[in-house]
Amino acid sequence: MAKKTSKSQSFQAIVTDLESLLTELRALRSNPQVISFAGDLWNAVDKLRALKARQLARHTAGRLATQQFKKAMDEGRYTASRIRSYLRGCLGHRNQELVRFGVNPSGKRRSRTAPEPDPDTDVN
Repeated sequence: MAKKTSKSQSFQAIVTDLESLLTELRALRSNPQVISFAGDLWNAVDKLRALKARQLARHTAGRLATQQFKKAMDEGRYTASRIRSYLRGCLGHRNQELVRFGVNPSGKRRSRTAPEPDPDTDVN
């Protein structure tokens, strides 16, 4: 019974199946037509392996590029934070010019509760 190949099979399963078939075809050296097929199958397996290697290299390069991008983003954020902290120290943490640099100046803290009415003051 011949093996069926499906789209859901893994790369390694397909290559193993093709190599197994190639080994069996080589045993039939007496048939020149089979030898021709074996050569075509050998080329197909080689091409598959080369393309898979290229695919893995691109995937790895893509992940490396993503890691480098994230690292550069983190470095940029860190540097911006250091600059803003320096400006806060130079200009003062309440200086309104900090807004130009994306820093909210500190202000007076407001009481979160309503002030109690003074009992000495007469409302009427």
